[in-house]
Amino acid sequence: MCLFNELSLDTGESVGYRDHRRTDAADAGRGGARIDQGQGAMRGPMHTGSLPQESRVELRRAACSDLLKLFEIHRAVFLPHIARIWGWDERWQRGNFLEEMATASTWVVQADNEVAGYLGFYPVSTDTFK
Repeated sequence: MCLFNELSLDTGESVGYRDHRRTDAADAGRGGARIDQGQGAMRGPMHTGSLPQESRVELRRAACSDLLKLFEIHRAVFLPHIARIWGWDERWQRGNFLEEMATASTWVVQADNEVAGYLGFYPVSTDTFK
C-alpha cells in the first residue's frame, strides 16, 4: 500500500496533500488488447511514432513504483516547452508532479510490458475553462 503523502521523488520534502487511496497494483486492471497498427502512427504535436505489428498494449492503474518513470516521461515531454518560456525548476516540477498525482486518477500505458506513457484524469473546476 502506498500513501501519496509519504512520497518525495528525491526532493527531500514530502507533499502535504493527505490522500489515503491505495495505489498499489492490487486493484490494477488486468486487461490488455491487441491493437491493429495497420495505419501505424500515433499523431500529435509532440511525438510521432508507431508500434510494431502485433504489439500488446495494456492499460493499468499506476502504482507508487511507477512514479519515477512517469516523472521521467513528464520531464521529457514538458521540459523543452517550459524551459523556453519560464525556465525549468526541477525541485518545483517534482513537487508539483506529486501534488497532481495525489489528486489524479492515473493509468499507465504499457506496450510489450514496457511503460510507454500515462493518462492522468484530474478534478477541474468548471470555472477554469470559462
